[in-house]
Amino acid sequence: MFVRINSTGNALTRQEIRNASFYRSEFLKVAKRLATRYESYLQGIGTIGAEQVRRMKHIELLSELLYSAHIEGVANKKRVLDTAMRNDGLKGIQLRKAEQATAIGLNRLRRMFPDVSRSVRFHKISDFTVLQ
Repeated sequence: MFVRINSTGNALTRQEIRNASFYRSEFLKVAKRLATRYESYLQGIGTIGAEQVRRMKHIELLSELLYSAHIEGVANKKRVLDTAMRNDGLKGIQLRKAEQATAIGLNRLRRMFPDVSRSVRFHKISDFTVLQ
């Protein structure tokens, strides 16, 4: 982290800090797997850009969607993601069910709205999160 902060002059994002702090978290590993799986889709519809991918914003978004699938509602991302990763409270069967529900939801969204793009209202991260 020290080299990155000093070489770019940019502060680390919350997700970059989570990634360094909770790299062993089962929850984070599943979120990364989902983020990798849907990265090209999210970039293609304009939800995230290449710089946001580099700064792990797609992992943060998929973490939010994953946790929201688990609680079947909208969560306060600021507190919940750190807690979910720190305590590794979501794991095992519950985590697999949340992963499956997240994937089903994203696949359904992709099928129902194949033309979602920057020209449509629902493409930004904040808009996308509403579809949870």
